[in-house]
Amino acid sequence: MTLKYLRQYVTQKELAFEFEVGEATVCNTIRWVEDTLIKDGSFSLPGKKVLLEDDSIEVVLVDVTECPVERPQKNKENGTPAKRNVTR
Repeated sequence: MTLKYLRQYVTQKELAFEFEVGEATVCNTIRWVEDTLIKDGSFSLPGKKVLLEDDSIEVVLVDVTECPVERPQKNKENGTPAKRNVTR
């Protein structure tokens, strides 16, 4: 349940429904697993100071130029079916 919560980022309400337990049970289970992993120590993340000690600078460039997009022209022929007067 916790693995699905962490990997797929579903809501606790969805997990409660899927596993047929209460939402409080889901919350307590996830909290217990996270606390157990933190106490173990092998799953800890580096602190802020470790990131500040690293002097290398990484630059990432992202191309965000606008590109024209072809869209169909709006007219009476290609409107919604409710707006068309179709005789059968």
